[in-house]
Amino acid sequence: MEVKRERLPQVLKRLEKISGYKFLFVNADLHQFVFDGVVRANSIQEAMKIVFGSHPLEYTIDGQFITINLKKHVRSTKLAHISDVDKWVIVEGKVIDKHQNPLPGVNITSKNQDRGTISRIDGTFELTLVKGQLTDIDFSFIGMKTEKMAISCKEDKIGLTIMMEEEDAKLDEVVITGIFKKAKESYTGAVSSISSEQLEIDI
Repeated sequence: MEVKRERLPQVLKRLEKISGYKFLFVNADLHQFVFDGVVRANSIQEAMKIVFGSHPLEYTIDGQFITINLKKHVRSTKLAHISDVDKWVIVEGKVIDKHQNPLPGVNITSKNQDRGTISRIDGTFELTLVKGQLTDIDFSFIGMKTEKMAISCKEDKIGLTIMMEEEDAKLDEVVITGIFKKAKESYTGAVSSISSEQLEIDI
């Protein structure tokens, strides 16, 4: 795989298609890093070593999922301006769907505190916030409605269980004329509706 100065999130998306692994990471953490070169490897571990290079990143593999984080000393530096541990709030919890199944890889962000994380393989997560600040936490995941939670950050530790719902996937009715298709409401000619069972197309 040849890469010409692409940001790491884009590189990992390409690597997903080739390797079959699913990468879990906070986009804001990796967006600052760029890779330029060729990835030739006999294992996913070799590929990760090439892509990471000297970037301060670490990863764990759990089945087909690979979770990527900034190294601990870098994460600590991002919180260095908070000198007293009593000023931190640990928000921890689990993200599930309506069937109680865990959702891994959910993006969890607090925009006004510029912090974020992702849910683990089992749907659990942990996010460090500044105590005393009212903040909104967004939970976003492809195919799911974004959930928002307002947190007052008054306690030392806050526990949450977030249930996410699927987005409504609704297709508009269309009219097939033999030349093009257009929305049924915008068509002025005679219209007949047929079901998919009535319509068979040989390709």
